[in-house]
Amino acid sequence: MRNFELAGRIAWLLDPGIEQQAGEVRVARLYLEMISSFQRDRYTAENFDKAAEKRSKTARDQKLAEARGLFERVEVDLSSPEAFGNWNIGGEALPGLGTAVDAFLEVSFKGKSKALYDILSDYSHPSLSAIARQTMPVEVEGVALRPWTVEIEIVERQVHYACAILYKAAH
Repeated sequence: MRNFELAGRIAWLLDPGIEQQAGEVRVARLYLEMISSFQRDRYTAENFDKAAEKRSKTARDQKLAEARGLFERVEVDLSSPEAFGNWNIGGEALPGLGTAVDAFLEVSFKGKSKALYDILSDYSHPSLSAIARQTMPVEVEGVALRPWTVEIEIVERQVHYACAILYKAAH
């Protein structure tokens, strides 16, 4: 799943469909990605490692200053992780993971495989329905258990998708 989301970010950054001022658009997107990454690191580190939090904040502020030196429009709200969706640098908005994955699917699979993300997501993110599909109810000495079962066909399909995603992302 992580490979899919990384491939989505790459597709968004390098989008071959950009026609005008592609360099400027890609630089704005790169700054959005760098600043948001440092900000996420800062949010995580603030609860357990103050030195790491400070390093992330310093790096974030440096990239933010660089972006402000390059672009007239830099709208970055650092108040909460939920604010990332409103960020804008040079007219470019920071997409969520799902939007970036859609961009990857469009570029790499011509939009024909939109279900790929949902299929992998269903098996990698916890949900009651995914757990029900992937476990088998059994009773052992009066205790109800649901041991995890893995069907080889599902693993093979997921590996196939993961390899195709990695291949497409590399190209």
